[in-house]
Amino acid sequence: MGPPLSVPNLPLSAQQCNDQAIPERTNPIPKLTPTLPVPPHTENFNPAAVDISDAKFIRKLKRKQLNKLCFYHRISAGGTNEAIISRLLCTVTTV
Repeated sequence: MGPPLSVPNLPLSAQQCNDQAIPERTNPIPKLTPTLPVPPHTENFNPAAVDISDAKFIRKLKRKQLNKLCFYHRISAGGTNEAIISRLLCTVTTV
């Protein structure tokens, strides 16, 4: 075994501990709140409720929504938004 570990000098009495007391906090601890609210269009997106034959509606979807829709329909979610939309619309014609 190696040499024994050295312990730093600690205060021996309660009086020494009280002399080094930490000052009390005057400000209350702020509550943590998110800095950016969750956008309403991505909050509760249900891909099962989307009619993928409606091209006009699908073109308005955001990237995260398109990815969820692709995952739901088991389609690749890679590429640009237009590539994803075209794959989604192709599944309507082939099914």
